[in-house]
Amino acid sequence: MRSPEDGDAHNDLGLTLLQSGDAPGAIAEFQNALSKKPADTGYETNLGAAYLQKADFAAAARQFESGVGDSTEPIQRFTTISDWR
Repeated sequence: MRSPEDGDAHNDLGLTLLQSGDAPGAIAEFQNALSKKPADTGYETNLGAAYLQKADFAAAARQFESGVGDSTEPIQRFTTISDWR
């Protein structure tokens, strides 16, 4: 069992909330995950997906840009936007 102090636990809960349509709850969990592990690009892009589901497009764009940063690795996190609705 993961500890509440583990960023992955908050990320997993955020993904569950996002998939159930609870974008505000997911945002809170992804932000909590990022407070535990600030440099995790997966948490950042997941937070962007939650903002996207909430239709906060400016915040989503900022999160996606922050998550991608200067990375040269291909991003294959999402197959389609509809996967997160």
